Amino acid sequence: MRPSKIFYHCFDTHVRAGGQKHTYQHVDVLCAHGFDAYIVHDAPGYRLDWFRNDTRVISRQECEAIIDPGHDYFVIAETVGSDVASYPGRKVIFNKNLYHGFVTMDTDDEAVDPYVHPEVVSAFAVSEHNAAHLRFAYPGLKVCHVIPGIDLDRFTFRPIEQKQPQIALIAKASAQLSVLFQMLRARMESGANQLANFSLVVLNNLTEDEVISVLQESLMLVFLSVQEGLGRLVVEAQACGCLPIAYRAGPLLETLPAGWGIEYGDHLAAARQIEAIAASWPHDLARWRDATTAGRELAQRYSLDRQSRSVVDAWREILAMQDAAPVGTEPGYSSPAR
Repeated sequence: MRPSKIFYHCFDTHVRAGGQKHTYQHVDVLCAHGFDAYIVHDAPGYRLDWFRNDTRVISRQECEAIIDPGHDYFVIAETVGSDVASYPGRKVIFNKNLYHGFVTMDTDDEAVDPYVHPEVVSAFAVSEHNAAHLRFAYPGLKVCHVIPGIDLDRFTFRPIEQKQPQIALIAKASAQLSVLFQMLRARMESGANQLANFSLVVLNNLTEDEVISVLQESLMLVFLSVQEGLGRLVVEAQACGCLPIAYRAGPLLETLPAGWGIEYGDHLAAARQIEAIAASWPHDLARWRDATTAGRELAQRYSLDRQSRSVVDAWREILAMQDAAPVGTEPGYSSPAR
């Protein structure tokens, strides 16, 4: 019997999202290790171009011409909902954000739970936080924690003494950001902090090269969203030597060094930390050097090599599980043993 082909669906959008990059990286890893893997875009000739790639890409029409639905695998997003049956093959749900996936299911009028569809054989999660929640909800489903990969040769570390008076910002959790920045603005205008010397750069609709440049220049990254699959940008920022202003909550717990971060909703602590870091620029930055070193060390947990091992191991487990299934049985969710 020929080896199974593996198809990863990717949305036809140039909106910059870490989940799209994860998808391309998986196919690159699998092809490098001898698997027959493809990215599938709906439109012919479509390819993501906001990050560097030469990933193997085909169209949905090309996929359907070569897939064997009873033997091959189709990887779909966590937001698939009631569309799960429209994709061919044995299916794996790639959950890049627990919150987005479950919200989609909650608002789906058809009320289909894709995780219990008989053709779904496994699920991937990009953090242990998300994997644990999926395992709890679906104890009969194989859930694999696949580590996201950061190219540490591109997201290179810049020592804190070489940073600019600049704060990078991700425009998520708008209510949280409004409370924080209105407090800081009011204090800046009264002369109570040193933020008048700092510029603010919003990381919106930038290419990967542009994001790297901003992170390498910035002294801080403000990231107040907790409804994340992982918080990839927090890891990328620390790889570049940024000090993250982020909550120690949910999956973000996995992206921050021990002792760093603030309690969820503690805007005063966030504001005070930003002001303290800003006040130390440029002559007293050495006090933060250990924190940037710890952040870089944490980012190294997300190396491309570790990602590669986790993806290959997950697929070997899935393929072995299916090969071991009794002839005539269907893949999919099974009830936990009682």
